[in-house]
Amino acid sequence: MTEYSFKTIIYRNITPLHIGCGQDIGLVDNPIIRERTTQFPFIPGSGIRGALRVLFDEDKVFQEEVRKALQKELFGPDPNEEKDEENEHSGCVSIHDAKILFFPVRTDKDIFHWITSPYVIKRFNRDMDFFKCADLGFSGAEDLKKLNDSSLKKEEKNNVDEKENHEENYDQKEESFIAVPTHSHEELFLEEFPFKRISDDKLNTSELRNNFMKWLNGKKFGIDDLKKVLIISDQAFDYFARNATMVMQHNRLTSAKTVESGALFSVEALPPETIFYGIFGGTKSRAYKKKSYNREEIKNGKIALKLLLNKLKQQNKAEGALCLGGDESTGLGVTRLFWLDEQGEGNAKSSADQG
Repeated sequence: MTEYSFKTIIYRNITPLHIGCGQDIGLVDNPIIRERTTQFPFIPGSGIRGALRVLFDEDKVFQEEVRKALQKELFGPDPNEEKDEENEHSGCVSIHDAKILFFPVRTDKDIFHWITSPYVIKRFNRDMDFFKCADLGFSGAEDLKKLNDSSLKKEEKNNVDEKENHEENYDQKEESFIAVPTHSHEELFLEEFPFKRISDDKLNTSELRNNFMKWLNGKKFGIDDLKKVLIISDQAFDYFARNATMVMQHNRLTSAKTVESGALFSVEALPPETIFYGIFGGTKSRAYKKKSYNREEIKNGKIALKLLLNKLKQQNKAEGALCLGGDESTGLGVTRLFWLDEQGEGNAKSSADQG
């Protein structure tokens, strides 16, 4: 059975992020990749792994032979290398998909607000529990389900036919939010939709807010202004995650600097300030033959993760940066990464090896 150590990684986009899923016949020519069931955007672990591997292509800390050996142990042999006994092993780090945690949306009361929802937080808690990082979870997640109660979304109106209320479209409904921490705004707009703050007489939000503030303050989620965080219903979050992304139009120019006929196309991207979370896993080296190099031997997952994250570290802080997705040459995909140095480390048996 393979024993892994795990580290929770937080991703915060600095520039727009485009990770495409190929061309589409819809309104956007090059849409972003999304989860099949939820349609939430995500960052594939394969793309993150590739960006991490590239970091070791130009490593000035280790000599060339040591660098290549470390890269091979962490990520596995290069597929272009000649197949032999030494190259028939996998890497010792596992990079999981990054899932949405906070999504930025335009508002009339501030520059933007980060939104999240009961389901998103519940899924985060589930993952933290599974990977033995439970101390990172939010303890009040079950109480947030009440935000999905339809009675909190209906505006009290006189002389309105009940049938009309039942058949109203989503964009005619009034949604509710919990502010973290609370602020003076009783009402606000997210994009073009009105939202009302939930009062304590409808839902005991005081304790929820306090717990949420402690959760965000004590962890590194890349959020530097708690007043920007709102918790909204799953339905409202789903709408914004589908429809509040960026769509950029592109042209192709001829050598005469005129627009080439038929070359107009659109590209979807996630806006800057989108926050994801993911998992890095590490285990002992799987290399068939290990030479003695002037570096720490990868005897367990913690050492593997330390070697990987030390490469990412900037100025001795528990954070780093990567370029993810496409269009790097136009500045897209610059992403900050945060993690906890000592806390939140988990150990678990690989599910693939159980049973």
